[in-house]
Amino acid sequence: MLKLIGVLFAVGAISILPVKVVNGRINEKNDCVMTYSFSKEIVNENEDETVENEYSFLSSPLSFWDGCGSTYDIATVYTPNGSEVEVLIDKRTMSQTDINNCNSNGNKKVPQATLIADSTNKYNCHSYAWYQQSTDNPYWMNDPSKYYTDGSYYRTYTPNINDRICYFDKSGNNLHSGIIIDKYSGVSSSVCGDADMYKVVSKWGAWGLYEHRGDQCPYTSSYGGDALSVRYYHRHNFQNSYSNTNTSQHIAYCICGESITENHNYTYSNKTVTGHTALCACGKREVQTHLWTMYTNPNWGGPYTYVECKACHFIKRLGDNEFVPVRPYLVKNNKETI
Repeated sequence: MLKLIGVLFAVGAISILPVKVVNGRINEKNDCVMTYSFSKEIVNENEDETVENEYSFLSSPLSFWDGCGSTYDIATVYTPNGSEVEVLIDKRTMSQTDINNCNSNGNKKVPQATLIADSTNKYNCHSYAWYQQSTDNPYWMNDPSKYYTDGSYYRTYTPNINDRICYFDKSGNNLHSGIIIDKYSGVSSSVCGDADMYKVVSKWGAWGLYEHRGDQCPYTSSYGGDALSVRYYHRHNFQNSYSNTNTSQHIAYCICGESITENHNYTYSNKTVTGHTALCACGKREVQTHLWTMYTNPNWGGPYTYVECKACHFIKRLGDNEFVPVRPYLVKNNKETI
């Protein structure tokens, strides 16, 4: 009797392949949505019998579909700058046994990481990092590149907390995305770039959501993955600080050092029949008179005339023989302006 025990590992890519879809179902066997990884143990007790123990597709942090014939819906989400991004909705539901097994697999794969949310096949790393940071996120995203090619995010070489970290293989494929939640001091080990200098939260395919040191995840070479380098992406938030306020504009700075010049964005308070207080986030504060325009409401009867402030929307009823300077609504590019 010949006994042979072998363990085969195949690691699949995270990128989606061309598909043919008929009623939300893959139509051709050779048009699988994506390659997927698995672990298989083969035990040949004798030449006549082969026993295989193939883990569920959910056991792999890099897999989504369990081969061909999987049922799913296609949807669209949008980058902050409005570009369309295709996402998938898996109609299957993981059993509690699958969830427990996947949690266990992830914990064993990278014992240094901390599981913070259960395994699920509903959302993956790209969807969590770029679209929605919620365990209720229903979308699986295969290609997040539009987020950092349409200007919504910019590549940065000095990442900060809340910036995105992406893991690339030697061919330039983005295998994994996460969000930086802390920074470490010291000298990098140079495993997968300087990923070890950052604490990251990321979803591991259909496995769980983890907090981990940047290099300690299934996508880096230390844990059998193909990622060799990382890149960081930043979305500007021009509300960090302001300067050079004047009568109409200020300069707004992002934490990364970039700046823009913009008009004041006022909020209004202390509204009276004659004026209001305008306050901008930059600190600019002034008392302004109302900019009146005619106001009509078909539900308001009577012979009265009403005017509305175009800025703060204060409404005033004019008395008999009372007149105020009224500016009509001007229409430009289908938008009302003062």
